[in-house]
Amino acid sequence: MSGTGTPPEVTVDDTRGIAVFRATMSGGDVNGSRVTRSQEGMRLVLSSVQGDAILAYSRVVKCGRGQPETLVAIHHHSNALFGELRQDAGGFNFMMATTWGPKQVKFRREAQSITAIDETQRMMAIAETLPENLNTRSVRIGPLVDAGFIVLALFGIDMLES
Repeated sequence: MSGTGTPPEVTVDDTRGIAVFRATMSGGDVNGSRVTRSQEGMRLVLSSVQGDAILAYSRVVKCGRGQPETLVAIHHHSNALFGELRQDAGGFNFMMATTWGPKQVKFRREAQSITAIDETQRMMAIAETLPENLNTRSVRIGPLVDAGFIVLALFGIDMLES
């Protein structure tokens, strides 16, 4: 990630292949958008396709004493906390405690998919690995579900697993 190139980024596309979001690994400026001092050290920035507006960001946080726990904190562009994503004790599933909407979202891993379920057991989204490209997911997001939250949570799972 160092050197003269631009930070690694991917677009999040709809079913027609049209970009909806841009996700950029970063620790500073994001495509010309200046980040604030409190956003320093962020790991993943979700922005508009043009990169002119930061929508949300996530960062890896180590907390606790002795054996610190690693979690991913997801923030609104205003720095308000959306939620904290943690891996369960077995290391297979993930739990997001949120400050908005559903109070808990569980991300359950099954074979080649991850399902997001809220505290009422309502399925919010499902992400399936594409057989032709194991580094790509097809994500279906339910109605009235924040797509940016789901995208950042899925990238957060990848960050916790790496």
